[in-house]
Amino acid sequence: MQNEATPQTKLRAAAELHAAGRYAEAAPLWQELVSSAPAEPMPRIMLAAALKGAGAWAQAITEYEAAQKLAPLPAVAESDLLLARLTIADWREYQAGIARLKRHVESGAAVNPSILLYAAEIGPDLLLRSARAVAREISAGVTPLPPPAHSFADRIRLGYISADFKPNHPVGRHMIDVARRHDRSRFEVFGYSLAPDGPRLAAFTGVVDHMRVLQAEDDTAAAARIRADGIEILVDLGGYQSGARPGVLAHRPAPVQANFFGSGVSMGGDFIDYIVADECLIPQAAAGHYAEAVVRLPGTYFPGYWARPEAKPLTRARLGLPDTALVFCAFAAQAKITPAMFALWLELLKQVPKSVLWLKDHHPAATASLRAQAAAAGLAPERLVFAGNIPEAAYFGALALADLFLDTFPYGAGSTAADVLWAGVPVLTCLGESYVSRMAAAVVTGTGLTSLITADPEAYFARAIELAYDRAALAGYRRDLLTHRAELALFDSARYVRNLDAAYAEMSRKFRAGERPVAFAVPG
Repeated sequence: MQNEATPQTKLRAAAELHAAGRYAEAAPLWQELVSSAPAEPMPRIMLAAALKGAGAWAQAITEYEAAQKLAPLPAVAESDLLLARLTIADWREYQAGIARLKRHVESGAAVNPSILLYAAEIGPDLLLRSARAVAREISAGVTPLPPPAHSFADRIRLGYISADFKPNHPVGRHMIDVARRHDRSRFEVFGYSLAPDGPRLAAFTGVVDHMRVLQAEDDTAAAARIRADGIEILVDLGGYQSGARPGVLAHRPAPVQANFFGSGVSMGGDFIDYIVADECLIPQAAAGHYAEAVVRLPGTYFPGYWARPEAKPLTRARLGLPDTALVFCAFAAQAKITPAMFALWLELLKQVPKSVLWLKDHHPAATASLRAQAAAAGLAPERLVFAGNIPEAAYFGALALADLFLDTFPYGAGSTAADVLWAGVPVLTCLGESYVSRMAAAVVTGTGLTSLITADPEAYFARAIELAYDRAALAGYRRDLLTHRAELALFDSARYVRNLDAAYAEMSRKFRAGERPVAFAVPG
């Protein structure tokens, strides 16, 4: 009997470690279960998920592929496999994998839309369909809290909920300045952290009026805690990204709930009332692709973090860049670089002989793959330059060494685009239909340099060629950005937060007047 119980004991232990995020410890137990039942796909899928969680991307791909030979992968595993492959630039079966994901979404499966954002082939209709399916799955069995019985105070109690309140994460960095600047005569600001307490939380704790750590509480308890605080407007900064807890919002702890900044996609559920955007990010014609009422800020939706240090001058030689070459910079997360995007960049290098492509060295396997593909295209190894970890103190000085930043498509840059523009480097981007394919365009719009926004990949390529051979134009962009930085909407944090305060005040007014959430624009 003891031997018969062993697999179940291992299964429980593996599942508990996995659920706690202790993937490196869970993986050996899943491996034992795979060895004891090699024809069963689910232990292999769980092993692959644990390896992915532990950052062992190549091994995760191997296990997902082994499970796929046993049976078709469920939607979650298929989406994880796509992300794993993108993360190390393993583009085998890229189109086939996306086709399988599309079929999952079309069949009504709950596929995390945050993964689908990486695929240009999956349009806004399917993104919304996937978000609605995920929202239904999250809401199933959840009984929302009843509407608050009390009236609300004159000051609006505003809560931000996120797993990323840390200065080394884009959400934390940018929202620190926002939280600091809210008008305290109108707002009382709460932070709800879904990550453990610790030194990294201290910076955000210092700019809110109250910080609560909800990491150890389940969704029901976390929602009850928020309700007890009397929050009127709860703003979710994570959507369906890693670490987010949309189940908390499904309990309806606040009468007004908004999707803002960190999500990148409609949440698709009736537990979110508004999504904060601007006219570039979500134009009027695209509003139907979002379940939320769209609130449009003037200038740009992108929040401040303008307490940036001045760039300390660096030399190109110090970072391995040739002194006289034109430097195309593409400091994107590796998963954002699709086969089509990289092929376009390689062709760009061929068309501009005295140029290099400057990339981040994210993962040895990804770097090796990109180098191999460049070599296969006939490009010399030195045409790709990979940057390792750049110290924070040198970051803006390093960015300033680039001539032109190349945005990715369909998942574009947000925080990185703003950093690059601050350093005086123009950002070339391409508009798509999704939120994330318009992020960089919305950021660039905040500088007024809309000639850097192109309509499609073909126009993007042509504009890159044009700029590469017009050093005077590049120098002009740099001069405008650095000379007029303080005047630009993107870098005027005080004005930005006044507009955001106005948006929250209008949400509150509508709620208190008994009006339903509808789209509105904050006047410029």
